[in-house]
Amino acid sequence: MAGDGRATRAGTPPAGAAVGELRLTAAICTRGRPEQLGRALESLCVQRVGPSEILVIDNAPQDDAAERTVARVCPAARYVVEPAPGLDFARNRALAEADGDIVAFLDDDAVASPGWAEAIRAAFENSSALGVCTGRVEPLAVRTAGQR
Repeated sequence: MAGDGRATRAGTPPAGAAVGELRLTAAICTRGRPEQLGRALESLCVQRVGPSEILVIDNAPQDDAAERTVARVCPAARYVVEPAPGLDFARNRALAEADGDIVAFLDDDAVASPGWAEAIRAAFENSSALGVCTGRVEPLAVRTAGQR
């Protein structure tokens, strides 16, 4: 999995929720990187078991590039503007806007592996005590020393 992989339970799951019933919101907070955002969105569109909702929080946008990217790449995603600059404001807005029982954050410059959403949902379904989970983060390439 790429991205920061953090996921958190947005609220109390439905009473008696069975395996497969938790709804997962995949949230991407972005600011001024429409090309990377498009790649991240594409990776969410090809999940083996997709998220119940894809939410894009555009943080203090200077133009409509992110909104156009969402409309072109993933029209089913919900686009929201957070006017206050800062990742903390964007993530808090995502938590407030999310419809899912679980909110999984994917960085806008990351690519989710095909089983990303399914694995996060399964972690929460398999443990009612789980409040937060994280996953492995790997580089998309290993050409530079930093990527290695």
